[in-house]
Amino acid sequence: PNPFREKITITYILKEPGAVKISLFDAFGKEVRVILDPERQSAGKHQVDMTAGNLNIGVYIVKIQTLSYSISKKILLVY
Repeated sequence: PNPFREKITITYILKEPGAVKISLFDAFGKEVRVILDPERQSAGKHQVDMTAGNLNIGVYIVKIQTLSYSISKKILLVY
């Protein structure tokens, strides 16, 4: 769910196999966490869970990157 409290599941679909990196940025554009180091994945639907851990409440940007594209989505951490 978004907003989330303790854990969020990030779901994405790859049109073709390739390396994927998922990062979390704060509202100022600073990378605060690498959720998934570049990892080769097959085409299709994938999910990765992220726990809030020591993150402060607020707005964050999740960025999913492959060699062919990148997409960003805003998420909100609340308590």
